Amino acid sequence: YITISSQLHHSTSSMEPATIKYECKWGEPDPTWKTKPSKVYKINMDLPAKDRWNEIITDNHDIIMQVIKEASEEIPLWLAKLTPTSWIRNYHPKLFEEIEALSELLKLDIGIVFWMNMLYELYTYCTSIITQDKKGNIYHGRNLDWDMRGGLANMYHVVEFHHQGKLLYKGHVVPGCLGILSGVKPGAFALSIN
Repeated sequence: YITISSQLHHSTSSMEPATIKYECKWGEPDPTWKTKPSKVYKINMDLPAKDRWNEIITDNHDIIMQVIKEASEEIPLWLAKLTPTSWIRNYHPKLFEEIEALSELLKLDIGIVFWMNMLYELYTYCTSIITQDKKGNIYHGRNLDWDMRGGLANMYHVVEFHHQGKLLYKGHVVPGCLGILSGVKPGAFALSIN
């Protein structure tokens, strides 16, 4: 498992923005995987989908392909390839452009990319917790119960999403998968998917 914690320090006596501290702790290490330090990526939401995801996909291409290989034990790739593009477009029209861009960047069938993004919904059982200490510091933590820990240990990154030059929010992402697993809008709130 992977435990992610985001510390939000927000003074209750002022309107100062919250400060954010990320910390990752991994469960039992898988000796077949060598972990590397996480890189913080900046995603410019003003760019077309293919351009905004290019750096993170290029940097993590080999690891993404390894995770897809692991995931193929859960969802056979031949079955994913049978998913009609029109069905994917209708399933989530707002994310279709993103899925299509990832498909092009990874040089993979769009059905494989779509089902890779559905794995979290199908095979994870995560938990989050929020607590506050006596000084008013708020802590938001979560665990990521996902059996494909080897590849994920090398893929889990902090991403900052920007629009018109301003930071919108920060989050933990798995490159190749759309959406944020845990995130924070500085000075406002934190969230996580379970």
